[in-house]
Amino acid sequence: MLIFRVIFTLMISLSGHAMMDIELTRGYVGNIHIQVQDGQPHDSIAKKFRELFVRDMETSGRISVVPQSSKTTAISDYQVVFSHEIMADGYHKTCMQVGVVDRSLSNTAASKCLTYHTADWVPQVHRFSAMLYQDLIGQKGIFLKKLVYVRELKSVSQAGTHSYQLEVSDFDGGGARTLLYSKEPIMSPVFSPDGSQILYVSYEHHRSQLMLYHLNTGKSEVLTDYPGVNGAPSWSPDGKRVALSLSLSGVVQVYVMDVKSKELQKISKGWFIETDPVWTSNQDELLFVSNRGMGVQIYRVSLSTGSIKRLTYHGSYNVSPSLSSDGQKMVFLSRVGHKLGVVLYHEAEKTLAHIGGKDVDESPVISKDGEYVLFGSLISGRRFLMVKSLSTGLVHRVANDAGDIKYASWSHD
Repeated sequence: MLIFRVIFTLMISLSGHAMMDIELTRGYVGNIHIQVQDGQPHDSIAKKFRELFVRDMETSGRISVVPQSSKTTAISDYQVVFSHEIMADGYHKTCMQVGVVDRSLSNTAASKCLTYHTADWVPQVHRFSAMLYQDLIGQKGIFLKKLVYVRELKSVSQAGTHSYQLEVSDFDGGGARTLLYSKEPIMSPVFSPDGSQILYVSYEHHRSQLMLYHLNTGKSEVLTDYPGVNGAPSWSPDGKRVALSLSLSGVVQVYVMDVKSKELQKISKGWFIETDPVWTSNQDELLFVSNRGMGVQIYRVSLSTGSIKRLTYHGSYNVSPSLSSDGQKMVFLSRVGHKLGVVLYHEAEKTLAHIGGKDVDESPVISKDGEYVLFGSLISGRRFLMVKSLSTGLVHRVANDAGDIKYASWSHD
């Protein structure tokens, strides 16, 4: 874009698990409604644990938490009860018990338990959220995903001076930590499929370089440093190749590079400007953006045959594609008047829908299961991250305490 503008497990611990399958057969229409009871004992961890779990559920868009009362019990599908045990050496054990709500409240599943250091309680909440979502909805959800993004900060003392931070966080913006800092722009960070590395574009030396950050060492290495443009990286699903945009031929075009050998394969043909490559799940096709036709549109190319198909016909400017694993849903940015907005295309239904914010949107990413869309949106002069549930339409704003958040993407978890 920049170039153009239900089964439960009996016991789970950190060291292993034993399994007992208990099927919860009650179906649902629309949202699932649950009640969450306060854990025992009522210590500080229990209170915070419940609050974050409720927030996770509300963020999901598919599971609604209703207050605890005799009236709301009648509309609840499940009851979730947490219990907490304070152990030695600063450890906690938390168990989650889920029951199907009926008149007797007697249809109860076995407990799921996690043992963890007290200081590490937040990731455990997200793990419980993922367990419940998987069992009730049948999908992974987004609770265990990590975010990577760029935070742009404006100097208070020096007008026009900006700084840039590459950061990672939990799916909801919590637990954010800065990986590196620069006075020059950082763009387009993306996790490797195994989550151990991050590709990003750096202008640290006043020119674009494609960098590879290793999360286990905290060090970066140069992946490409060709003259001109090095940008728009996209990992292949197996992590062995990277699609990217380079200007080796004098114009920006799409290439594929073998990560290990650094061997390049030129994908673009002709003298068109082409960028924003995105892999399909079969690893034999790429989506990309090109001005080869009328306006700027999204195309798909087969790496084995070279055949190209145009995908977008709506409007004259469509960029930044992102595709669900099954290929049925694609989100992208489309120009509407003088603004860019996020659009969803549904292949089976052949429908288009604007799903973004009211102002300028950027960098949409659809989850692999096609359930959620992450995108940037300009709100009151600041850029925030938004997460939208495609099933319910619920929009959640990711926490942001300072600056503008840009170029966000999810891990592959």
